[in-house]
Amino acid sequence: MNVWEATKTTDIPNNVKLITSTWAMKKKSNGIFRARVNARGFMQVPGEHFNSDCISSPVTNEATIRVVMVLSILFGWVNQLVDVKGAVLCENFQYEKPIYMKLPEGFESYYAEGMVLKLMRTIYELKQAARAFGGN
Repeated sequence: MNVWEATKTTDIPNNVKLITSTWAMKKKSNGIFRARVNARGFMQVPGEHFNSDCISSPVTNEATIRVVMVLSILFGWVNQLVDVKGAVLCENFQYEKPIYMKLPEGFESYYAEGMVLKLMRTIYELKQAARAFGGN
């Protein structure tokens, strides 16, 4: 999905703060293991990695879901659940400065020594990931 490109450490500016990542893994109900690389968004520096107006945290609560379901029943609406595979990975950055990330654990054998990843698209846990997917 062209989420990142490998870059030599010597090719990035000296004053850039590298963020790190962590793995999120779980076992699905069918026995398949799923994993994804998450950025450690708490390491992002305002003004360097993101603008404060480009962050978003879209959440809903149980009461909202219940109201929508009741309205659906009352008005005969049809509901569909949609899952977008790799949704957060689909969007390019809306911020002009590049974000560099240290190699995730386990990726060292796939890249030469002294390499970092320049993020080309948003990944999970970046502060701007949800807003970028929403198209705002």
